[in-house]
Amino acid sequence: MKAWLVIIIVSIVTWWNKKPRWSWDESKWLSEHGLGRYEELLRQHGVSGLLDFADERRLKSIPSEHRGPLLEASRQLFDQLVLNFWLVRQRQDDQADWLRSHGVTSLDQLSSGAEVADQLLAGLAEAAARLPSGQAEMAELKQQLLQEMRTSRHVVTPTGPRPLTWWRNLLSGLVALSTILLSDLVYRWWRDGADGRAITEPLRHTLTALLQLTLRCHVRLLWEDRRRVGGVVSLEIKVERVDGRPYDLRSDPAALRVQVHVRGAPVACALEWRAADEVRCSFPARAAGTYWISVMLAGRHVAGSPYRRHFLAERPDADRSLLLSHSSTAVMTQGQPHSMSVELRDAFNNPCEPDDWEQLRPLLTVSVEELDTGLPVVAYEHLEPELGGRRVGLRLVLSRQGCFKGTVAWDGRPVRGGCFHVVVLSAYHMTSIKKNVSTRSVSFSARLTSVDGVPLNKPKDVWCYVSPKQLTIRETVFFFIPRKLYTFRLCPSTRLTPTNERNTACLPSVTVSDGCQPVVELTLSQRDQLAATFTLFLLRNVGGSETFSDRRRFFYRELELTAAGRSRRPLALHVRRAALLESSLDALRGASTGDWTRPFEVRFDSEEALDYGGVRREWFELVCEALFERRGGLFAPLADSGEGSQALVHPRPAARRPQHVRLRHFEFAGRVAGKCLLESAQGGASRQLVRASFTRSFLAQLIGLRVSYKHFEQDDPELYRTKVTLIETCPADELAELELTFTDEEFGERGQLLQTVELRSGGARTPVTAENRLEYLQCLAQYRLANRCKPEVDAFLRGLNDLVPDNLLGIFDENELEKVLGWFWTALENFSAEEGSRLLQFTTGCARLPAGGFAELMPKFQISSYPEFGALPVAHTCFNQLCLPDHVSYQEFERALLLAIREGNVGFGLL
Repeated sequence: MKAWLVIIIVSIVTWWNKKPRWSWDESKWLSEHGLGRYEELLRQHGVSGLLDFADERRLKSIPSEHRGPLLEASRQLFDQLVLNFWLVRQRQDDQADWLRSHGVTSLDQLSSGAEVADQLLAGLAEAAARLPSGQAEMAELKQQLLQEMRTSRHVVTPTGPRPLTWWRNLLSGLVALSTILLSDLVYRWWRDGADGRAITEPLRHTLTALLQLTLRCHVRLLWEDRRRVGGVVSLEIKVERVDGRPYDLRSDPAALRVQVHVRGAPVACALEWRAADEVRCSFPARAAGTYWISVMLAGRHVAGSPYRRHFLAERPDADRSLLLSHSSTAVMTQGQPHSMSVELRDAFNNPCEPDDWEQLRPLLTVSVEELDTGLPVVAYEHLEPELGGRRVGLRLVLSRQGCFKGTVAWDGRPVRGGCFHVVVLSAYHMTSIKKNVSTRSVSFSARLTSVDGVPLNKPKDVWCYVSPKQLTIRETVFFFIPRKLYTFRLCPSTRLTPTNERNTACLPSVTVSDGCQPVVELTLSQRDQLAATFTLFLLRNVGGSETFSDRRRFFYRELELTAAGRSRRPLALHVRRAALLESSLDALRGASTGDWTRPFEVRFDSEEALDYGGVRREWFELVCEALFERRGGLFAPLADSGEGSQALVHPRPAARRPQHVRLRHFEFAGRVAGKCLLESAQGGASRQLVRASFTRSFLAQLIGLRVSYKHFEQDDPELYRTKVTLIETCPADELAELELTFTDEEFGERGQLLQTVELRSGGARTPVTAENRLEYLQCLAQYRLANRCKPEVDAFLRGLNDLVPDNLLGIFDENELEKVLGWFWTALENFSAEEGSRLLQFTTGCARLPAGGFAELMPKFQISSYPEFGALPVAHTCFNQLCLPDHVSYQEFERALLLAIREGNVGFGLL
């Protein structure tokens, strides 16, 4: 009904104004040329403007007694319009008055006007020279210009100011608005009868809109634009009536709202009432960028809102600035430059763009000293700004061979990652090492001098073998039988560090550690060549850079290449929601590796939904939930002390898992995890997160690392506090009183003793002493974390490695692998009930679930990726969708997620 009323009123107004009328400018031109009396005659014959009047053909229907003066004026107008439009096209319209003053009123006069040709400007003279000289060509050009004027409706005429007829338009608008409002009120009264709200509700909205017209809001920002971040800034808001009387905001506090956003994220504001009509709003300014300050009164922006203010980053801070280098050990050729970069950040982690670089340049220093002697070395370095000043390029040149220690400092303090080792080789040695790295493994003769910081009574002569996959230390028994002592996987978690420790042989030394095995120290004359070989092998394995972001890009790029030549035709899956896991296993039972690389097109039986991405994401979430959560039977926390008492899950050994769970389920779980990584390599909406929080020891086994008793600290904190720490720290006499042996007892779910397992041969007869306590803890970790669930881990790896090669997984350590699999579920498990409610409010707009839980949430809860690195999470409450960006570390990700749900769980912002 209301729509029909609006249509009828708009139709009446359109019919009223459909009669063509001459504008005031055009009527004035007719009057100036003595043709005002013909205006009504022209309108009667369909001539409604100067463009029509300039066309002689439109004047043929006018009676002959009036046609003479009109035709003469039409030709003059035609020449004048064409000339002016031509000047506009040549961008010489400012010369129109000058030409008119010299008697040039047409293109013909401009083309043949030799008397003014010398006085024309250069640009206008060149354009006039290009005009056609023939009459036919000139006439054709004029008609073309007139047609272009008709198309663009661009008429250039000397006109005066428009008369003040705006009050007529305003009156017409008010009458139309009042008619619509009155019709709407009558319709509501007729529809709802005596219900008072039918009339009061639209009146309230109308009065609220009119309220703003009767108020004046003064906003004063109490800081200068382009100030530096830090501290708290304020703005004062004062509201008064149009007659100057104050308006009491306290009577309706909700009438005034202030919102502040920076980079799409809300900023918390605090309102302080200074008076009944005056408010001070304060907010912290920590993020650099453009701030949008919205001041709304009665739901509408005040004049000038939203205000835009720029905040600059603070001066660089050494604790936040970062040295961007491909590896922790820089391998250089003697006399040749080595490039690195320093990313400057302030105390709030904002990228800095120093505008006074010349003054700040001396604060960034590079120092190099010999590793063995500690003596400073003169090095040539060149610093130059990059990326608009956010980074500083560093080119380092050393003229001496050897091993050095470099330090990049800002204002006397080293930046993050600013302490690094430098290995300088001659051009001959560098060429030889690069050739060996590209073709085969390399061996070095060395002496093993200490293990875990304890010097050996008699150093051992050993050989160090460096291959693309591992670093192996072997000794020779009986002069020709090799015996393996230690094996370190060639990955970023393995550190080979040159040291300046003194030894009896006065040879250079190096330490090797991976965080799990004992730290070994070696002395050898070719230390620099060993460090360079290890570093170049490592960089080749991880794609040329040790930084996590570069390795992750390399990981996804290699995954894409593995699936590049395979079919991308969707693979149809028909599954049953009631038996999701078993039906999914049946649907993919005969699928090959190539089938797993194809995109899945999932359809639930008895459901009509078509899979355009949403059904597939739901299937991944439900399958991950069935596979990796405790009630699925495949994985469980190491400490079975209650439901949900431990967030991290580990494969269940055969003695503890349900009878229906077989090894094929673990192999299927590995393929699902690999499929999620493959989908994530595609990026965008295809990205899938592995909804699981695995133990660090299980992740270490996935990448080929040995487990350690130190993994208990995160995987089983209760055991670590009550047993591991006690054995590790207690005195020898107290340890003897415990009467421990190299055995472990297994208990069932009801607490009954199942079996006693020897941790090594003859372990039941071997007591735990102060000398072998660490060996006992290592054997305990090897059994509990690896040996008793080895078949399950091997099955999981078979499925995972079918899709993701093991050499790609090996470029991460266990903590970084968790980042690749997904941080969200780890953070969610650590949330309190209040934080979980805030997350639900942030994503769905409501802090409570429906009565049936997530199953009744419509649309379904969705998680997708966000393209901006390091940004805050973004939610689309209309779709119950949470968009998660990538971050440098889990701590940064958790901090960003908590900040978003705490500060942005209410209100809406446009990105």
